[in-house]
Amino acid sequence: MWDKRVHRGNTYSMYTQAAIKEALEEAASKGEKKTFPKRKPKEASPFDMPLPEMDRIAIDLSGHLTAPEEHFEVETVDAQTDEWLFDPPEEPYQPQKTGVDVHTQVEDGELFDFDQEVEPILDVLVMKTIEQALMEVEEEHEMRSMKKFQSDWHKQQEERKKDWQAQVDEEVRRWEAKEVIVQRRKEEKRREAQVLLKLQAISSSRQYLSRLVPNAVADLEDIAFPDKRAVTIDRLFLPQLLEAVQKEVQQAQAVRQQIDGLVASSVQTRLAALAKTRADRERAKELVRQAELDKKAAEEDAARKAAIEAAELEAAQLEAAQREAEESADKDGEGENQDNDGMAAP
Repeated sequence: MWDKRVHRGNTYSMYTQAAIKEALEEAASKGEKKTFPKRKPKEASPFDMPLPEMDRIAIDLSGHLTAPEEHFEVETVDAQTDEWLFDPPEEPYQPQKTGVDVHTQVEDGELFDFDQEVEPILDVLVMKTIEQALMEVEEEHEMRSMKKFQSDWHKQQEERKKDWQAQVDEEVRRWEAKEVIVQRRKEEKRREAQVLLKLQAISSSRQYLSRLVPNAVADLEDIAFPDKRAVTIDRLFLPQLLEAVQKEVQQAQAVRQQIDGLVASSVQTRLAALAKTRADRERAKELVRQAELDKKAAEEDAARKAAIEAAELEAAQLEAAQREAEESADKDGEGENQDNDGMAAP
C-alpha cells in the first residue's frame, strides 16, 4: 500500500520511486474512468489579507550618474608692450661745494605734506578703535555665554542635588529598616544568651551543691576534731626550733663580726709597721691574703659548727616531740581504756 506521506527507500532515489508509483497506478487504473471529487470553494479567511505595501519614494540619482559640468568665467584681456623709452639724460655736472652756506630756501610742500603724513596715523587710530570695539563686542558675547552657562550649571547642580537628596532619603529608609531588623536579631541573641547563662548557672550550681555537704563535713572535722600530733608539732616543736635556729644564726653573726674586727685590727697594725719599704708592702699583701684565707676558713668552721649544732638540736627536739606525742597518745589510750572499762563494769 502506497501512502503519499510515507517515503520508502533511499532519499536520493525519490524521483525513481515517484516514477514507479505512477506507473503502477496507471497499470491498475487502465480501462477505468477516474472520478475526482469536486473541491469545495475555499472560504475567505481574514488572515489571508496581505500586508500593506511600503511606500517607495522615488529618488533622483541622475546627479550621481553623470559628471557635473563646471562653467568657468572667461574674460578676454588685451596685452600690449610699452613704447620704447629712452634713458634719462645725465645730470649736469655740479662742482663740489666749498665754504659755508649763508641761508637755505625751503619751498611749500618740500618738508611736510599734511595729507600724506596724517594718513598712517589716521589708519592706526581707526584700526585701533575698530579693534577695541570688536573686542568689547566679543567680551559682551562671552559674558552673556558665561552667564548662560552659569545659570544652566546652577540648574543642573540643583537637579543633581535633588536627585542626591532623594537617594539619601531612600538610603536612610533602607538603613532604618536594616537597623530594625538588626535590633530584633540582637534581642533574639540576647535572649538566647540569657537562656544559655541560666542553663550554665543551673549546671554549675548542681555541680557545686553535689560536693557541698562532703566539703562542709571535712572542714568541720579539721576544726572540731584536730589531730593531736599535728597540733603539738605546730604549737610547740616548730616555735622552739625556730628560736633555736635564730639564736645560732645570731651567734654566728657575732662571731663573724669579732673575727672581722680582729683581722682588720691585725692587718692595720701589720700594714702600719711594714708600710715604709717595698718588701714590707709585699709582705703586707701576703698577710692580707693570708688573713682573708684565715677569715674564710674561720667562717666556714663557724658555719659548719653552727649547722652541726642546729642539726643536733633539731634532731633532739624532734625526738622530744615524738616522745611527748607518744606519751600523750599512750595517756589518751589509757584514758579511753579506763572509760571503756568503767562503762563495761556496770
